[in-house]
Amino acid sequence: MQAVNSTDFLFITGLPGSGKTTLATAIARFLQSCQVPTIGFVTEEQRAGGRRYGFQLRLLPWGDPFPFARKGGAPTPYQHAGYFLERDVLVAAIHKVQQHLSRSVWLIVDEIGPMEWKFYEFRTWIAELLECKNCCYAAIFTIAYRFCMRHPLFRQWSPQTVVTIQKEQRATAWKTVLRWCCQKLQAYVKHQSPKL
Repeated sequence: MQAVNSTDFLFITGLPGSGKTTLATAIARFLQSCQVPTIGFVTEEQRAGGRRYGFQLRLLPWGDPFPFARKGGAPTPYQHAGYFLERDVLVAAIHKVQQHLSRSVWLIVDEIGPMEWKFYEFRTWIAELLECKNCCYAAIFTIAYRFCMRHPLFRQWSPQTVVTIQKEQRATAWKTVLRWCCQKLQAYVKHQSPKL
């Protein structure tokens, strides 16, 4: 793989239930079908009887899920909105992604929100990624809507790099994100192709 000149970032935001994780997962599967080396993780809801009882982190490309947040059970030192948080799971995911980032073309991090932001290791890692100009070819972050609008680290990005998913305009947001992904893939393939 040739050296990356700069990393292009795209931020996907929206209210809970708007489809951020569904879109991040679809992008990861699309990249896998194109055989694009991708690293990162998605945060999947855990449900039973139609009720959410927790979240699990699944490392990309499609590793085993690890429980990250849950209601009930033995308490942990970290809590958010009634969930007990497993700091070690998040820290292990960060280390695993960091180990493989230099060999990956694409990075997906789902999600950046107040639950994950509680942890110093996560905050520091995200800040370092955003400052890094050549950590990978393209990176997609999903961000909780209210968190994205309030936090200065994310308000600095131009509107062209932020896609907001709204339930009534979900298809439009998906098309915008997929178009961005296809443009980045085309540019990457052109960059990697040997000069004739």
